[in-house]
Amino acid sequence: MTFTALKNYALQIQNSFAKIFCVTLERIFYELNSYFYLEFEQIVSNRKSLIASQAFGRPVKILDEMRQSIATHASCSAEKMRRQNLATAHPIVFIETNPFQNAHPQYRAAQSLRLPVATSDTARIVSGALKALTIIWRKDYDCK
Repeated sequence: MTFTALKNYALQIQNSFAKIFCVTLERIFYELNSYFYLEFEQIVSNRKSLIASQAFGRPVKILDEMRQSIATHASCSAEKMRRQNLATAHPIVFIETNPFQNAHPQYRAAQSLRLPVATSDTARIVSGALKALTIIWRKDYDCK
């Protein structure tokens, strides 16, 4: 086969790719062949959410321990939000027991608390998170 014949064959494959497969697979095909649809600046989008989760090194059974952990974690989350120019009006707190410990009673809960105004203020976020924890906390469970 000549170079022209190979080039024509490659173009036929490219043209039929869109008809046979989905757009995502077509883009992957082109990117694997060093043709990029999007520049890197186009790929970056504005964040609209932030998820920050934490597991403890040992089970937590005492409310005061959990309150301290939630306050610290909410404070770090607020700092992260400020770095990313985000704000929240609905912080969500969730707790759960270890699902792999079948011998222990299982519990899982989440609580969202609506703040009056979207904020990244540490004091308001920590206060809201602690109120949410008070609603969902159940004693006698080993939370992870």
